[in-house]
Amino acid sequence: MPDPNRKRKSEGDRLREETEARASHEAAVKKAKTKRAADDAEEETKRLARMMEGRSLSVPGECGDGNFYISFIQMGQGDCAIVSTPGGATLMIDCGSDATESSREPYDPDKDPDKNKDKAQTKSYLDRIRGVIHHPRHLAKAKQLDYLVFTHPNTDHYNQIDQGLLTGTLVDPETRVKTNTYLDIGVLYHSDDSTAYNLQIDKNNLSAWLLARMGHNPSLTRRVRLLHVVTRPAPGKGEAVKKSTAGATAKGDIDTDNFEIDTVESPTEEANLKGITETIMSKVNDTDVTSTLTPTVNKLDAEGGYVIHTEPNCTITLLAAGVLYNYRNDPSDYTNRGSVVTLIEVFDKRILVCGDATTSTEQYIRFKRTNRTVESERIKNLAILQVGHHGSVTSSHHKFVTATNAQYVVVSTGYKVEKDSLPKAKIISRYRNAQKTAGRTATAHDVAMWYTGAGNFYFRTPLASAAVPIYTTGTNLTQCFKIDKDTKQVVYLNEAGR
Repeated sequence: MPDPNRKRKSEGDRLREETEARASHEAAVKKAKTKRAADDAEEETKRLARMMEGRSLSVPGECGDGNFYISFIQMGQGDCAIVSTPGGATLMIDCGSDATESSREPYDPDKDPDKNKDKAQTKSYLDRIRGVIHHPRHLAKAKQLDYLVFTHPNTDHYNQIDQGLLTGTLVDPETRVKTNTYLDIGVLYHSDDSTAYNLQIDKNNLSAWLLARMGHNPSLTRRVRLLHVVTRPAPGKGEAVKKSTAGATAKGDIDTDNFEIDTVESPTEEANLKGITETIMSKVNDTDVTSTLTPTVNKLDAEGGYVIHTEPNCTITLLAAGVLYNYRNDPSDYTNRGSVVTLIEVFDKRILVCGDATTSTEQYIRFKRTNRTVESERIKNLAILQVGHHGSVTSSHHKFVTATNAQYVVVSTGYKVEKDSLPKAKIISRYRNAQKTAGRTATAHDVAMWYTGAGNFYFRTPLASAAVPIYTTGTNLTQCFKIDKDTKQVVYLNEAGR
């Protein structure tokens, strides 16, 4: 029974209390957002300080000496590129392998007290990879890896990251418990949901595994999506989608230089591109990204690329991330198609690292994001191209190969790994032909590849001998390049013996 003596609140009192409560809540939210922004800003300041620590003391041949360095590491059947900018910033793109091929590592039983060949060769494999990553021209002096890009969640692109960034092991003097130590990571960029990785790293949680090395600051893990949402005309209002068909001109035959004769794409493939409408999507951590006319970190540039680093003479931009639409009916899946594509512009030279990007991803970046009728100049006449998807037929469309016209071509792949049978001979031949057309030459070297034969793929010997600058990590080992700060020219360090 209601208390007759209890005074009833007036409507005005009730509204006043609700207003005060709402104002109090909004003030608390604003305070929390301000604190979060301050924490993020403080962490960003610390990260930038770590980035520059000790780099002004660099000597020639070391990270931060004013030159640009990039190495494509021989991982076996996998992918890893490590970059040092002229100002000393460090970037790693992927770090993984599904077939380490450690059995190819040299082994001397006289130097192995355990007489355990497998264990010794595995250690040699990991030591060799860490030797490149922590080389003076890359991470030797750094306190952190400034930027890490995971192109997509396939294990051969990320499952060796712990080993690659391992810096040592601490042993508790009392308990004898061993704890590994790792290089700090500044910012991680990726294009897929983190759960896509959670299912593949031995059921560990990617966020916990990675953020432990990132100061537990989620703002430093950025999911980037740069794509177009594509719509098609209703049936009957446009041309039908047609599957790609091969113009089988001497398909699989071998030319006089022991390369496979390439297959020309059919014109009917272009029908898939007609009648579509594309709407730009640019999001980072599910928030729309703003644009600016000049390259600015964490903004879109004038062509819609997402800028992650700028310094005098060097800008690093993500051109694609999360592309879904199958523009060219590539025989792949959205995981590969969604690979992050990274463009490095340094000393007026351009380097493109493609991950497992497919012909559809290539189609996407060939044209300006803001004007799809105009081809982008930023991927043309590259200094260095890392070929998409390890030289698979899902990538390296003829028009992309012609447009990029790369001075140096690198394929990250294993050696005679039957599971994947990469790189395909017709893709290597396609780049070889483009190099010959451009008049480029190189010291003759072997290039291992898989040829087409009787509907199957087989490894052909003797290997094709290439006299143009196209290299595979499986055959030609880790590939290292410098862009000289004085001459502004690309120096192929493998050939220079440095």
